[in-house]
Amino acid sequence: MIRGLVAFCDEHAIDLEMMEFIEREIGFIIASAREIVDTRKTQRESELTVDAVVSAAKKNGLLVE
Repeated sequence: MIRGLVAFCDEHAIDLEMMEFIEREIGFIIASAREIVDTRKTQRESELTVDAVVSAAKKNGLLVE
């Protein structure tokens, strides 16, 4: 993603404008990233139940009864 952004900025000669934007909006960018990470973490935790782990282990041959 970062490489794509760099390529886009190079193609459109907006590298200085993008740096100024990032510096100006860094708080929002970090807060947005944290929100995404927290949401994904909550989703993973809700999917990680004992039954789900046992089922996955059986399915992959790691647990034989």
